[in-house]
Amino acid sequence: MCGDNMIEPPEECDGAKVPKTCSQQNAVWGGGTLTCNPDCQSFNETKCCIATGVKCTDLPDNECCSGKACPLLGLGKCQP
Repeated sequence: MCGDNMIEPPEECDGAKVPKTCSQQNAVWGGGTLTCNPDCQSFNETKCCIATGVKCTDLPDNECCSGKACPLLGLGKCQP
């Protein structure tokens, strides 16, 4: 049952129960907060931030992780 904070098949996550970090979900992320989508079958990566060394052309307009430099621009938004 989605929404009970218990992960049961076919759920990948449920509410606050998110068994992965941003970087475990996708190597392009260097931090941030991975959240669960309302369907409990997928993750929301919008609060994840870009890791050092990731090309800006791969993730235009995403946030760089605090204290880390995104290529080409420095801190802040990553843009080619």
